[in-house]
Amino acid sequence: MARRGQAQRVGVQHHSAAAARQQKRSGWTGVRLRPWGRWAAEIRVPYTREKVWIGVFDTDKEAALAYGAAIFCFYGEDLPRRRRFNLPAVPHPDIAEDVRHQLSVTDIKDIAKKHARDALQEEEEEAAAAGPSAGADADAPANTYHGHNPNDMDVDLSL
Repeated sequence: MARRGQAQRVGVQHHSAAAARQQKRSGWTGVRLRPWGRWAAEIRVPYTREKVWIGVFDTDKEAALAYGAAIFCFYGEDLPRRRRFNLPAVPHPDIAEDVRHQLSVTDIKDIAKKHARDALQEEEEEAAAAGPSAGADADAPANTYHGHNPNDMDVDLSL
């Protein structure tokens, strides 16, 4: 009986470890969850095995934006086939091609962090300008109904 209880406990630990690993995935390339709850972005330097630590961010989206800016600084618009932009619709940093080729790793890290902050701030400002109703319904549960129900009828069910 004791063995069975031990096996059950091991199974629970295994399940919770799998859940923890699943929770650390963000779905974006170059982004991972740090143990203390913030999101990290990192990228490999082209043609080397060196990793560049871009930084730690409050949200996975901010880290994904930083990764996208860094990959743009390294490659420009024409990415190698195994690389991709996390958020291709977001504008890239405004850097001339000849300047981009001369950037140091430190410059790229700084540009990536600033671009991520600026892109999120711009997104928040656009959402605020759109008004309070623009984002209010996005977080509401699907079964919540606000307004008049055209199917609402007064029916007397007494016999």
